[in-house]
Amino acid sequence: ADTNNMDTLNGMAWSRFQMGKIDEAEHMFKDIVRKSPYHPGSNEGIAAVNIKKHEKFNEAWNQYYAGDFKKAVKSFISIIQDKQRLLPAKEMWRVYLGLGYSHYGNKEYAEAKDAFKNSLKAQNNYEAHRGIGLVEFQTKNYNAAMESFNASLKLNAVLRQLLPANEYYL
Repeated sequence: ADTNNMDTLNGMAWSRFQMGKIDEAEHMFKDIVRKSPYHPGSNEGIAAVNIKKHEKFNEAWNQYYAGDFKKAVKSFISIIQDKQRLLPAKEMWRVYLGLGYSHYGNKEYAEAKDAFKNSLKAQNNYEAHRGIGLVEFQTKNYNAAMESFNASLKLNAVLRQLLPANEYYL
């Protein structure tokens, strides 16, 4: 193919996208945009790739927010078990976080805590510490809950600014 013919390359990229070769398509779309930053088809292609990569992730969170925690658990687990791994690895902490909150919504506290711990393994984040704190609170482990809530606050600069300058909170 003529590498200077952006429309031809764009057609090839869209064909790869339709064939399920998402990573290849993304690479091609990005190459086209580097050569022609305002190429509309390739910019749309990059957007379509991102939508495809996050499709199951968004669906799982929508189920969670709708209060269908059992379905959300299944959806988050299917993302974790997905061999194709469309979702970027750097986003997996969010999948485990969603799984944790979904288990929490089902009152499955041991499973929730495990999922929150996996979220922390993937990336130290205040939301998973908060989730563990909620689990510890529900299971009446109040000292452990306080430790987790404090760890969450230490990572969340915005919330930390709202607290009085007092070591009592941290």
